[in-house]
Amino acid sequence: MSDPLPPDPAQAWRPDAPSRTALVGALIASALAVVAATSDAMFFVNDGPQHLFASVAALGVDEARAFDHYVSANLSPTGRGVTDVIQTLTPLIGWRAAYRAAVAVTVLTWGWGFFALAAVLAPRRALVGWLGFAFALQTPLFLGLLPFVLASGLALIAAAAFLSAAPPRRRLAAAALGLGCAAHVHVAAAAIAGATLAVVAIAGARARGASLARVVRELAVVGTWPLLVAVLVWWMSRDLDTGLVAGAPVALLERARMLPSMFLLGGLEPWLGAGLLLVVAAVVGAGPARVARDSWALIAAGGFWLGVAALVPSSFAGWGGAGDRTIPFGFACLFLATPIELLGARARAGAAIAIVALALGVHARVRDVQQHILALHAPLLDAVETLPTAPRYWYAISARATGPHADGIPAPLDPALHAGQLAALGLGGYVEDSHAVSRALHAARVRPEVTRHPSSDPLGGNYFAQLSGDVSRDLALAPRVAGLAAPFDGVLLYGPSPMSALRDALGAFGFHPLVEAGGLTALAFAPCDYQLVVDGGAALGQLAWELGPGEVPYASVRYLSATDASGVARASIRTLCGDVWVRPVDGRCAGAGGVARARGDRDGPAALHCTVARR
Repeated sequence: MSDPLPPDPAQAWRPDAPSRTALVGALIASALAVVAATSDAMFFVNDGPQHLFASVAALGVDEARAFDHYVSANLSPTGRGVTDVIQTLTPLIGWRAAYRAAVAVTVLTWGWGFFALAAVLAPRRALVGWLGFAFALQTPLFLGLLPFVLASGLALIAAAAFLSAAPPRRRLAAAALGLGCAAHVHVAAAAIAGATLAVVAIAGARARGASLARVVRELAVVGTWPLLVAVLVWWMSRDLDTGLVAGAPVALLERARMLPSMFLLGGLEPWLGAGLLLVVAAVVGAGPARVARDSWALIAAGGFWLGVAALVPSSFAGWGGAGDRTIPFGFACLFLATPIELLGARARAGAAIAIVALALGVHARVRDVQQHILALHAPLLDAVETLPTAPRYWYAISARATGPHADGIPAPLDPALHAGQLAALGLGGYVEDSHAVSRALHAARVRPEVTRHPSSDPLGGNYFAQLSGDVSRDLALAPRVAGLAAPFDGVLLYGPSPMSALRDALGAFGFHPLVEAGGLTALAFAPCDYQLVVDGGAALGQLAWELGPGEVPYASVRYLSATDASGVARASIRTLCGDVWVRPVDGRCAGAGGVARARGDRDGPAALHCTVARR
């Protein structure tokens, strides 16, 4: 008996439920995704420790670690979700289990959102939905962009609700709730998903028996809540620059080549290519003329978002890799467009086998990368809960991983990037730069009274300073590191290899070891005293000056002092020990080198005297 004829495109959208086989497969895929999501390796996913630390610190329930001395809780209109899960569960089951639960919720939400949308587009397309649980283990998850991934999953669920055959009021309420919650989790993800939903809904309106005007009205209803959140977020983050960060010219081919590795972990490019061939084969096998308009809309949307990522490599000021955030949605759209419901039974069976193979290939690669991460960094996680409490305002520095295990961790993953936050969960206090693109949008807001003097050389942008892991290079940077850490109470050094040489070098500047465990060295800062006199400034004004270590003409700390009627500024300061220099920010001291020098020690205040050179 021959296979039944495929349905007419006009009848391709039907309110049927996905088959039992598809649902069972989705449950199995869910279980595999949870196993991967709860691995200890997920504690070392670039920005992940930032979200964990800020969420726990903002609770303010641990008196010994004195988090509430440094930060206060902040109810931001976006950036929620992951924080809410961690904060709800931490008092009940501890921060480690709470973080695992937050990552698992993120992965499952993305997976089920993908599956639901595939099933709504066509019940037999639910087989494609199995890929959602593997695709949820995407590169952005390993970059620690947890709110973005979670919001994307919520938006996929909202899209599925909007396009479903449920009664109008029910589906619009579900879609509005889903997209509104997505905006509260990450407003940019909700915007990307909302734009995609609009394109697909308008393209498939006729097939669903809806007029264009009605679809537009429904989209307006669903989009009102996210739009209000977006306006509020914009208003709260007005401190950000609105332009693009200037960068290198667009290298289109290079950007195009990196698209697959920004969706799935590096090494999966052949697998992803084979999956895209399946999409093409399904379209060709079904006959392009018989493919529904919403599938073509998804293909167009996917191509658009990937094009955006290829053409816009620059980041919005303070928000790294903004263009890269569209990559997962781009690939998701392409796979969701796969019209396997139009294929014959044998072809669908072959497609199902290919889908399972692709999903298992993703899991195998994820498992391999996680094992390499754990081989390098598991000792730190084991040590965190045994660290003594020593709350301070920390400056954290990590060394880039080197060696055979690091070779198995593909770019752009940098698991040690925010290891300082993990250490601070045990030690207490606060780690500098534990905030989002705008401090106003972060879960934990630094109290103004503990904010420190800014450094003139951030050594790595808004993220923590990164050391090479090469001992001779790191030793050469010791004065620079000391200058960066001078405004803080202590330094957290972390690297898979011992950093004893750098630790000893920092001792000369006043940093003394508190604890060493799991590759972490925590050093307390015992500063030296100086009496500063700067004369020759403007009378009864303000004089900006900077102080730095040794012969290093950067990594200084900047200060502002008032001048008296004679144009003299005086200050008692506590800062780096050893050889230091001082000079006006916009000028020079009279004499050799344009700086005034002194040597600080424990015997008493050292004198620093600078006469501003006349121009």
